[in-house]
Amino acid sequence: MFKNLVAIGDTVAGQRKRQLGANLSEAKEALREKVLSEQAAMEIHNESQKSKLTANAVQHNKRDFKKNLQENLRFNYETMQNLLIESVSSMFFESILLDDEFKAKFKDGIMENSRELLESMFDENLINMDSFKKNPSNLMKDLYDICEGYTLELAESKGNEDATYLVEIDFLNETAGTNDAVASNVKDKVSDVIKKEKEISEQNKEEIEGHLSENHVVRRKAEPSLFRSIVVGNSRRPVNESGNPVEEIKDMDMIFAESMIQYTLLETLNTVNLLGLNSRQTQALAFEFSYIK
Repeated sequence: MFKNLVAIGDTVAGQRKRQLGANLSEAKEALREKVLSEQAAMEIHNESQKSKLTANAVQHNKRDFKKNLQENLRFNYETMQNLLIESVSSMFFESILLDDEFKAKFKDGIMENSRELLESMFDENLINMDSFKKNPSNLMKDLYDICEGYTLELAESKGNEDATYLVEIDFLNETAGTNDAVASNVKDKVSDVIKKEKEISEQNKEEIEGHLSENHVVRRKAEPSLFRSIVVGNSRRPVNESGNPVEEIKDMDMIFAESMIQYTLLETLNTVNLLGLNSRQTQALAFEFSYIK
């Protein structure tokens, strides 16, 4: 009987042991499944975070690309505009029929005034890139192409002062021929105008003297030329509210020099088709200059 009890005890112990092992296995499997579930959830969360970070990075890169593109476009446009303005200003300066010593003395002011005028013409859309690109003159079309090429070179050398300096020197050398060709044309036109003005002055002087000797009334027969109107305008002294002059009287040489510079600038712009003036517009401009205070 004792043996039977021992056998029964062993059987019960074995069953308990097996049950405990089964429960332990189930617990381990449940724990394993929980760990795997948590790992999967963590991976999903990480992927979600990565996707958000990637999306943010893409959006940030798009903004940076757009910003850089806008900056590059602005740099290229301003560089192109500055090159064109510098070229036309150089054409104008070379066209001035005054002695080299005078031009050298006042070069900075003359060039600055020219640049400011051209910049204002761009700002007010009186001229634009098409004014050069589609210009009737092949010289100006070629100038546009040259400026476009050097704009790209300057963009590449941006931030490198030495490289930029060399590009600018090359640009001045390459555009020198175009500038000289335009300046030569303008000089001929201005020279013809001065010659005609002298002839008209001599003729008017003779007619006035003849009329005076015969006691006739002297009447002006024709409208003043643009050049003469500029001279008249520069001869007038500005006055304040009380009617008193606010500037010293200029000598005739300075008045002529200023008039020559102003007229040459207008003639330069007209020659390169940036200031198209018909006869009526020319007379209107002459009238405007006649009343400069």
